[in-house]
This record gives sequence, structure tokens and C-alpha cells, in this order.
Amino acid sequence: MLLSADTNCTAACRHPGICGDGVKTAPEECDYGATENNGEYGGCAPGCILAPRCGDAVKNGPEECDDGVNDNSYGGCSSVCKLAAHCGDGTPNPPYEQCDDGTNNGPMGECSTVCKFNIL
Repeated sequence: MLLSADTNCTAACRHPGICGDGVKTAPEECDYGATENNGEYGGCAPGCILAPRCGDAVKNGPEECDDGVNDNSYGGCSSVCKLAAHCGDGTPNPPYEQCDDGTNNGPMGECSTVCKFNIL
């Protein structure tokens, strides 16, 4: 049986993970290495926990939105944390909107703040 000099383990023996060693080992959420676990957006934070990122249900960094679902549904958030189609984006989005000119503050006959035509 071959023993490792530093642990008295067989060659198949493995060390438990150490945060910062660059190997994700339970219970670590991530581990990019000691110098890379710096908490930058989308990366890994000290303590080997996930840093702020798109999909964590918190609007942070470069995100326009983050509802945690990010399914690109109308009025919600896309999978890359950008606003999905919504009233005021300048594009009519049927069946949710009758009109959308981007400002949506027009007088009668033009588009209202709720993306419906102003009538009577």
C-alpha cells in the first residue's frame, strides 16, 4: 500500500476541499481559486459562495432587472437581466398593448401611459 508522505493516506485518499484551492467541493457553491474568489459580479465570493449574479432575484451591477424568474414574460425580466417587453419600450406588444410610442403621454387619439389609445 502506497502512502502519501504528508497525510498517511493511500494514493486514493483525497483531501477535503479547501476554499480557494480552485476545486469546488461540497459544501462550496463555487471555487475559482484564492485570487479569483473576489466577489466580482457573476463570479465567486470569499468563503466560496456565489457572488451577485443574474438570476439571484436582486437587481445589482449591470442588471436592468432581476425578478429571480427571468423568463422573458411581458413586463418581467429576460434571462440576461434586461427588461422584457413592457409598456413604454417603444414597441407595441399585442395582446398586452394597443400602442406604444415610447413616451405614451399623448392627447386624445394617441397612446396613453398604459399603452392604450386615449379615447373620449
